[in-house]
Amino acid sequence: MGPPALEMTNPDGSRQMAYPKGYFTGQTFMVHVSRDGRFEGIQQVLNEDNFYRIRPGLTRDEVLRMLGPPVETMDFPRLQQTAWEYRYQDAWGYVAFLSVMIDRDGIVVGKTTRRLDRGNERGR
Repeated sequence: MGPPALEMTNPDGSRQMAYPKGYFTGQTFMVHVSRDGRFEGIQQVLNEDNFYRIRPGLTRDEVLRMLGPPVETMDFPRLQQTAWEYRYQDAWGYVAFLSVMIDRDGIVVGKTTRRLDRGNERGR
């Protein structure tokens, strides 16, 4: 898979490595390696089950450990927040975005999801 986009060492010495597969795929794979270097598993983390776990009060690092790096960031200076955007395919097959709002102290203050319109397919 090549070098990871992000590698994090956990308090127990194990490691997590994030492998985003590109903007249009909506996939990020998280590889888990034990502290002695053994492969423990891999999972696609951009899914609604993981998104439900994102809640106000989590830290920026906790979000990175759950979802990996965002595909985009957007600053909101007046709110003193930054949105981390994750592109994914929702349960109904729509391309969607999860936006995680993080304040200047690195704490999650909210989240939203939105679907991208599939054009004129609806209503036909």
